Amino acid sequence: MAGKKRKRRTDTPRRAGAKSGVTAGEATRASKTTRLYCLVFFALGFLLYANTITHDFVLDDQIVVTGNSFVMQGGTEGLKNIFTHGFLVGYNGQNNQSYRPMALASLLIERAFFGTSPHVDHFFNVLLFAATCVMLFLLLQQLFRTTASPLILFTTALFATHPIHTEVVANIKGRDELLALFFLLIALWSFFRGLSTRSSGWKTASVLAFFLATISKETATTGIVLLPLAYYFFRDDPPKKIAKAMVPYLVVITAYTLLRFAILDRVVYEEDLLVINNAMMSVPDASRRLATAVAVLGLYLRLLVVPHPLSFDYSYNQFPIVDWTHWRTLLSLAVNGSLMLVALWGFRRRQILSFAILFWEITIVLVSNLLTIIGATAA
Repeated sequence: MAGKKRKRRTDTPRRAGAKSGVTAGEATRASKTTRLYCLVFFALGFLLYANTITHDFVLDDQIVVTGNSFVMQGGTEGLKNIFTHGFLVGYNGQNNQSYRPMALASLLIERAFFGTSPHVDHFFNVLLFAATCVMLFLLLQQLFRTTASPLILFTTALFATHPIHTEVVANIKGRDELLALFFLLIALWSFFRGLSTRSSGWKTASVLAFFLATISKETATTGIVLLPLAYYFFRDDPPKKIAKAMVPYLVVITAYTLLRFAILDRVVYEEDLLVINNAMMSVPDASRRLATAVAVLGLYLRLLVVPHPLSFDYSYNQFPIVDWTHWRTLLSLAVNGSLMLVALWGFRRRQILSFAILFWEITIVLVSNLLTIIGATAA
């Protein structure tokens, strides 16, 4: 009111973390704790696979390095060819199936600085995996809005030490998978950072990282479902606000799809598959194909829980062709069906277990042979 004395403010400006009642000292300690755990998880991820640095080129490494003319060509011309052609053109001349320039570009850049060395390529694979472990930890911090709860620490440690990652990290060809997950985690982390800080810069970084993930490997396109799913489960915003936040990512998916159609001669390649790679190509009817694919889902779940024995090859004659009466199919149906019921029951309650199950089902579907036949019976 006019003439009323204004009370003088004696409080000091709040620093980072004060918005939620956290003091500057607590914020500093939290920051130190975060850095310490980042170092621990980086070291854990790196040391577990450091032995692979001494390994040579093997198996599919020929596709992306020694037998890939674009990567071996090097220079700006090599980079141009990589970004304007499909994933396999430099290897076998076939401009179909996949558009994954990021992995090939990274390997070409390594050639430029270090020459053709399997040890360098393995080193960067291990480095990338270690960095991915750190990004997972940072993302979990953003999701749960806490520095280092037992759940966060256990989840990150389990991811870092789970042997199911061995082929991807130890095989140079696995670079595409590593980059896709790394950039997808950055996209999710930056997205939630943007929500917390209300910074357009973080939101832009998230969209860019999502695009880089999609051109690393097409499996990253599942992020268009994972992003709103995580937003729904870990924040209380209404569906309309969630949908609005997804618009830039829909633009990315549209751009990526148009890019694939513009560059690739064909975006599917089922007719080129051989039974030696995917045993389902020997099945004459769609019913048994689908039943076998469902049974393979059971294999994936078992290996997540009991990762033994592991194999790099589940192609011809490694997994039986089954029908809907086989125990493998019935057991897989029962387990996956039960998991989905649990997920649906906990969806409205925003339960973490529901999110975890949906995360699993969404990310596995593109490589499950359910929607389309892929290049292997099982990965």
